[in-house]
Order: sequence, then structure tokens, then C-alpha cells
Amino acid sequence: MLDSLEINDSEMWEHLKIPKLGRVNLIVGQNGVGKTALLEAIQRTTINKTPCIWWDRPFAVRGPDTGEYRVQRLLEYAGYTTSGVLLADGIEDGLHYSIMESMWERVFNLSKARDIQIFATTHSIDCIVGFSNVAITKKDGSGVLFRLGKSARKSNKEAITATVFNAEELHTAIQTGLEVR
Repeated sequence: MLDSLEINDSEMWEHLKIPKLGRVNLIVGQNGVGKTALLEAIQRTTINKTPCIWWDRPFAVRGPDTGEYRVQRLLEYAGYTTSGVLLADGIEDGLHYSIMESMWERVFNLSKARDIQIFATTHSIDCIVGFSNVAITKKDGSGVLFRLGKSARKSNKEAITATVFNAEELHTAIQTGLEVR
């Protein structure tokens, strides 16, 4: 399991450091900051070290087009490995906002039961709120959200940086109306 991540000289970033990763990691940020590129970098980092599964959305939509079916397919897909990594780009795509919390509860439980580290991307505030509501109930610090965005520092203006929120920080940010996307 990755505890932190540091990427140097990639196509997207000169240097990107994420000091704290969880068992279940949600990646947010505006278009073009490298969320999918980060998943690809994680795949390259873990190759030959641990099993890595990329959840493919087109694969998941074969069959009934219901949110419950899509969640079930994701969980089945993750079940193909133990002690590995699951990458899910746009985890909320095609899911109704009302099932986000139950989806995250199942993802967290599967992650722990199968010893799988999960990295997922989203743009959806409903997905983030569902993630936060589940992560805050887990007392093991297993849920981490990080936002990719351009640095606010003048000396590093165009660099992409990661702002990390643990479950408590994310819950507080959401409760106070702070935009975390």
C-alpha cells in the first residue's frame, strides 16, 4: 500500500508530492489538472510491485444501465485481486446522487476486506459528500481526499499541487460550505 506519492518530471507536473494517502483516496480538481494522468502515474508506480486494476467505465455499462448494477460491477471488478490497487476514473459517472453514500460504504468495506487501495476521481459534489459521510465514520483514517490545482504561491504560480484533506478536515470543509472541488 502506498503511504505517499512523489512524481518528478512527468508530462503533467515537474514535481508533484502527495504526502499522505489513505486506503480509499478521492481525487478532485478542475479539468486539465491531471486527475487521470495521476491515475496513470500510480499505475506505472505500482507495476510489477502489486496487482493493479483499472476500472473501465465502458466495461461497466454492459448490461442493465442502473446505478446499482454499475456499483455491483465495480465491486466485482475490485474483487479480482487482493492486496492490490484499484483505479477508477469518474467513479460517479452514471450513478444517481441518492446512492453515493451507500456506494462509498461498500467501497470502503471492500477495500478493507480485500486489502485493496483505491484511487478514484470525481467532479461531483454529491460523490464528495457521500465519500465524506462514510469516511468520517471510519476511525482508522482510511479515507483521504486530495484536490489537484494550480499553486497559489507567486513563486510557483503554474505548478500543480495537491491539497490533502483527511476525513475530519473534509467533513468540516463541507459543513462550512468550503468548495473542495
